[in-house]
Amino acid sequence: MKKEDLQIIVPDYKLVAILGTGGNGTVWLTEKDNEKYAIKFLKSEDKNSKRRFKREVEFLNTNKSDKILKIFDSNISTESPNYHITEYYPKTFRNVVDQITDWKVIYNYLIKLVDAVSYLHTLNIAHRDIKPENILIDEERLVLADFGLIDCEDSTLTKQGDRMANAYYASPEQLKVKGALETTTAVDIYSLGMIINESFTKKRPDGLNFEKIQEVYPFLYQLDELVEKMMIYDPINRISIPEVSYNLVKIMDDILCSFEEIISVLSLAPLCNKTDIICKQLYFSNYLFKNKSSDEISTNYELNWMPYISYSLKESILNYVNLKIVYDECKRTFDYESVYSEDVEYIPLDLQNNDEHIKLHMEFISLFSKYSNESNQSLYNQALKYFDSCVDYHAKEKIDEHSSIFKQIDDARDNLMDAPIIWIINYLKIFNEEIWKIKTENIWDIITLTNSNRENELGNMPLKNQTFQRIFEEDDMFILNWLVEHYAIYYETIKLSLNKRVYNIVFSLEGADNFITFLTGENNSGILQTDLKEIKNNIRFLSYGDYAYVIINSFDLSQIKKYLGM
Repeated sequence: MKKEDLQIIVPDYKLVAILGTGGNGTVWLTEKDNEKYAIKFLKSEDKNSKRRFKREVEFLNTNKSDKILKIFDSNISTESPNYHITEYYPKTFRNVVDQITDWKVIYNYLIKLVDAVSYLHTLNIAHRDIKPENILIDEERLVLADFGLIDCEDSTLTKQGDRMANAYYASPEQLKVKGALETTTAVDIYSLGMIINESFTKKRPDGLNFEKIQEVYPFLYQLDELVEKMMIYDPINRISIPEVSYNLVKIMDDILCSFEEIISVLSLAPLCNKTDIICKQLYFSNYLFKNKSSDEISTNYELNWMPYISYSLKESILNYVNLKIVYDECKRTFDYESVYSEDVEYIPLDLQNNDEHIKLHMEFISLFSKYSNESNQSLYNQALKYFDSCVDYHAKEKIDEHSSIFKQIDDARDNLMDAPIIWIINYLKIFNEEIWKIKTENIWDIITLTNSNRENELGNMPLKNQTFQRIFEEDDMFILNWLVEHYAIYYETIKLSLNKRVYNIVFSLEGADNFITFLTGENNSGILQTDLKEIKNNIRFLSYGDYAYVIINSFDLSQIKKYLGM
């Protein structure tokens, strides 16, 4: 119908503009007494559409909740056109999805959305058409709208073959031929899972390998686990709306409480952009610290993530690491001696009658007691006990070659002081996977914030940003170009993201052989040989025809660069 014809039907309301139109109706913005309203005119003459429209009006009139669109007037008589007049909301959740990036704002809207759906489910009602356009927003208020497809336990409107909901946000069971008869409130859970994901990624989930929230907001990694449970294919196995609500609030509380703890432990200034970034970074890093192995971290995550914020291990923890190195060396020697054959006499140090042995004992104390303190005294005593239990010539070797132990200690310091947080975590995991599960609960308990020379680059940078990629991509390019100059033909980027960067380097067969020779250390001297052999074990070589391909990650590139002294 034309505007002037519709105006006659609602003479007390001035029709201003069309807000939206669909297959069954058109929604107009209207005004009355300087107040704005929305009028939905049903344009379909289909009897079932009219019955659904009537059911929607009856539902809105019956359920006066602040979570449901408020209705003021309606016409559901047999005469056309049917209409209803409701509150006007200037925005929909589509505005949140497309425009808002502040995670707290998004999160608070999602909590309200889940509360609204929970209200429906307590009434044993499935909305069956939850999508961003059917969620209305005005400032901080949020309500559900468009109840034309609601399904109650006693509903007789749904028929086999009916298409329930927008296909983009429909659950798998809604897309089946008989899906309309099989739907339960679980369909809303699936749609909500899609919306939660899209709210943060800004991409509608499509297929099985859709972008995860933690790829954009790493510290919200727990939401990926929640979304996965909400989008399980079989509706019987999906979590319920009370579980969704509980987990959503629990995740938020855990994040905010952890942020407060981080601010307190590290003495950070609250309400500061840098503090906010550090809290998000450490919260996600703590997840890696507690749940991922060194292999998982080094394979799937960028060790140099956010390098402009650097950290150092607390001195007390670093001393523990140093003592653990000493302990491992002494225990290794003792274990070696323990496999002596029976005909070899084994005599440990005699600290009662042998002056030379007493001197070795005192030299050990002189070299390594500086790492001992009240918290690690037991470990120091065990290391000393293993040392004293060695035969004298092995004990003497340990003292004479103490520089090799100090080299390990210096290497640990290089990796654990003034370094990116994931680099530190990965080194600790490599050093000893199990000890940190006992030693501490959270990563921020054992580190301090280091003044970084790149602090001035922070600005208002979001957590996921291009700066660290640019800085360290340049480092990668330096060594990649060196490899092309000496061995390879060209290289290409396979993966460049927050996670580890991976490259494919193309060689001639001769160039590949020369590169392998370089890695095995046959033409190198000293320190290079052992370290580069380890890199060789990490990378993959593929050969096709006249060419060889090497898959190598940014960490191993940085190691090659380090060992070359570049």
